[in-house]
Amino acid sequence: MFEYLEGTDLRAYICMLQGSDRRLIFVLEGKSDVRSLERFVDQDECTVIAGYGKAAILEAFYELEIANQDRCVALVDRDFSDLIDEHVPSNVILTELHDREADLLLRANLIDDFISAISVPQMMSDLLKDSGDSNLRSAIVRVAIIVGSVRLYSQLESLGLNLSKLPFGTLVKRPMRLDTHELMQMIVKKTSNCDLDPHRLVERLPTTTVEPRDRICSGHDLISIISVSSNWWSSQNVGKREINNYILATVRLDVLEKLLWYRELASWATAKGHKIWQELPSPVPKAN
Repeated sequence: MFEYLEGTDLRAYICMLQGSDRRLIFVLEGKSDVRSLERFVDQDECTVIAGYGKAAILEAFYELEIANQDRCVALVDRDFSDLIDEHVPSNVILTELHDREADLLLRANLIDDFISAISVPQMMSDLLKDSGDSNLRSAIVRVAIIVGSVRLYSQLESLGLNLSKLPFGTLVKRPMRLDTHELMQMIVKKTSNCDLDPHRLVERLPTTTVEPRDRICSGHDLISIISVSSNWWSSQNVGKREINNYILATVRLDVLEKLLWYRELASWATAKGHKIWQELPSPVPKAN
């Protein structure tokens, strides 16, 4: 039932909670987001709920903003909000990059930690020599930018292209190459009632001028590329679930503190007289 909440339903639910709970209401997009972040929230000061989708959250918070109700705040994926001039209410915080997973990988640098943990130096060296990239992170981001550019173009032009469940294992080839023509052919084939010419789409695909360039990389694409390329630079063939589990297990308060949205949420709450996060543990004094 809750999965089908619309913005007006979510606003009514938030107002009902505010009538019975003095705490700040912190809204996240889905149940998995709640499960991953609620352990870091000060439960005495803040309650965490799922809003079941970005669209519902933006609609609900737009109505709450008009009503001047500020005992609630939300965190949603940036996606392409700022690039398509999507209105974002003042008490909705956006991720810095495309989504939370991209932020954790590229801004909290979990991608570097994961690569370092499982990579084989000689295999890595051979791959980078063939690909021409300075490091594996750059190679993975380079491939993810290609897919991100198509996602952005589809949204800007309202093409409705189907980029879900892309077979990265087929598309990404050693040494870290992705053929844009093959990608477009596959996307057009997957998209219902699409008579667009894949080759014309490639020609019309604009050069990405978004800065920083990793801004359009989705966490899902990054994780998929890490997974399908893992046996080229490590002795393991790592699945997406393992990478997601690594991210979940690695996240701590001091890791979240590296992220812009964590700090923006903390500042917003402080300015409103509220509190979201638990206190960071005090550093252990060094022995003399």
